[in-house]
Formats: sequence, C-alpha cells, structure tokens
Amino acid sequence: MFQIRESLRERGAEYGPDREQAAAARLVPNDVLEQLTGAKLELARLRFMRLRHDELGELYGYSLYWEASYRVNGTPDVRYEVYLEPFSGGLIAIHRRPGE
Repeated sequence: MFQIRESLRERGAEYGPDREQAAAARLVPNDVLEQLTGAKLELARLRFMRLRHDELGELYGYSLYWEASYRVNGTPDVRYEVYLEPFSGGLIAIHRRPGE
C-alpha cells in the first residue's frame, strides 16, 4: 500500500489513502446526496479501496477509489454506496443496495 500511496501522491491525487477520511467524506456532502435520493442519509462507512485485476495470472492493473456507504435514516434495509476517484474526488457511481 505504501507504493500505491506514494505513486498517487506523486501523480497529484488529492484524495489518496493517506488523506483523512473526513476530507474524503466532504467530497459528496450529505445534502447533495439527500437531494439525489430523496432520503435522509447517514454515513455508515468510508474506506479507500484497491482492487487488483489479474489477466492470465499476471498483474493487469488496479482500481483505486473511495467507497462511502450511507444508511437511510429509519430504514435499515436500504443503503446507498458512493464511489469517488482519488485524483479530484470525481463521482464514479452511486448505487442503491439492500441493507446489510
């Protein structure tokens, strides 16, 4: 993870894994998400993800992103996941999922 962190920093990532999670949480404010979803949301989890992709048994590449999971207040069986890229914090996707 150290090499990934250093490489992202050298390439100008503003929101790499070495940034405080609170900084990444500000990338998509709750009020914006609440307007999009029509629900009152609560941040449940925020983590930096790195997924390795293999092709024919050899390293092919990595997906690096922030995953923020939000619970709908008062509805434990519904949650939203938000995916953000680490360079400028751009939105990759928002998914509605059944609760855990």
